[in-house]
Amino acid sequence: MKELLYPPVLHWEVTPECNHNCIHCYNYWRKEPEKKNESIKDHLAIAKKIVERHPVSVVVTGGEPLIVFEAIKASLRLLRDNGISISVNTNAALVTEEIAEFMAKLKISAFVSLPCCEPSICDGITNVTNSLPKISKGIKLLLDAGVRVSVNMVVSKRNIDYIYDTAKFAKEVLGLESFFASRVSKPINSDTEFCKELLSKEDVQKLQKDLIRIAKDFNMRVATAGPMPVCSLTEDETFQKFAFTRNCTAGKISYSIDYSGNIKACAREVQIYGNILTDNFSDVWSRMKYWRDETFLPAECKECNVKQSCKGGCRLDAFPHTGTRNALDPMADVSNIPIKFVKKMDSKQMKMEQTFIVPKTIQFIQEGFGWRVNVGSKFMYITDELKQHLSNCTEFCINEFMQKFDVDYQTTNDLINLLVDNRIIFMRKE
Repeated sequence: MKELLYPPVLHWEVTPECNHNCIHCYNYWRKEPEKKNESIKDHLAIAKKIVERHPVSVVVTGGEPLIVFEAIKASLRLLRDNGISISVNTNAALVTEEIAEFMAKLKISAFVSLPCCEPSICDGITNVTNSLPKISKGIKLLLDAGVRVSVNMVVSKRNIDYIYDTAKFAKEVLGLESFFASRVSKPINSDTEFCKELLSKEDVQKLQKDLIRIAKDFNMRVATAGPMPVCSLTEDETFQKFAFTRNCTAGKISYSIDYSGNIKACAREVQIYGNILTDNFSDVWSRMKYWRDETFLPAECKECNVKQSCKGGCRLDAFPHTGTRNALDPMADVSNIPIKFVKKMDSKQMKMEQTFIVPKTIQFIQEGFGWRVNVGSKFMYITDELKQHLSNCTEFCINEFMQKFDVDYQTTNDLINLLVDNRIIFMRKE
């Protein structure tokens, strides 16, 4: 991929503090008391710098962002006023009606950590008494206010037998329509004792099968929140469901800023590449080039037939074990290289007279190689010619598109499907 001027996705850690102390927390600095006493830089100053970088979406995380809710309200308004989508990673235990109404008004979504439906196990993971009722209350407040909520269950040996039941709880008790389940990763500052929490390859296969069962039984949208190497998907059903849906975007199309403005490739990363308040961003982005070339790609992956789409799984999952970023993802199965399955892609055949709507909320940012187009948090990269077309019309049909660009039906159909799938344009209902 060519160098980006404006990476579209940003993770912003607004505080190191948290009201939970989850066993799996990737924020290695949370157990270092001296870090907690560092002065937090002005949130609004960081927000203004973020706006200059024109991201499509900002994931607000921490720590627990709601601890500093009052301090970040002006920053959240600034981001939304500039058309930036916002999602807040939260445990929801601190949600109040005021917070829920504020998020609903600004159309900020919530991605909530839901450790387990079994109260004692939930408390054991969060290290907080009665954590499940507080989480549940917060989720319900968000939903009642009209906030879009998804939950993520970080799965370890402690809660692996509760994936299905936790999804059922999310659906039937909390009223949620989507459910994420993600494998636990070893925190960078953890000792060997944590290894007993890690999942085996067989455990991860169970996780994937449970998600498929959940989707069928509860009609829920299911996914995993972290990247998985495609070679870990050894059955066709799980391959068709999960292959290529998540890959490592760190230093490629996304980056992270901590509470002091320090820039990292990923929120889990320890390497700091610069500071958004003091450094030239293009210089900082250039220092992350090793995330974009094959430097951090494991040797076992370099001859794989899908390496460009897979990206080798998570580059930081093996790091706590090996100290290197190009180590093989622990879930990878090299016996499945080259990949034995082919992703079944259903490309809808559009009618020549089908009309497509270009939404008024469409946005464009010029890159060195064309344009980034986005509607909400969805984005893709397009040519100058296509940008001109989408800028100058409110609707069009396939026949008109073919004539304007002098392209055949199949080429047009494939491109239109791509635009529709990325929610850049919408089909007009008959």
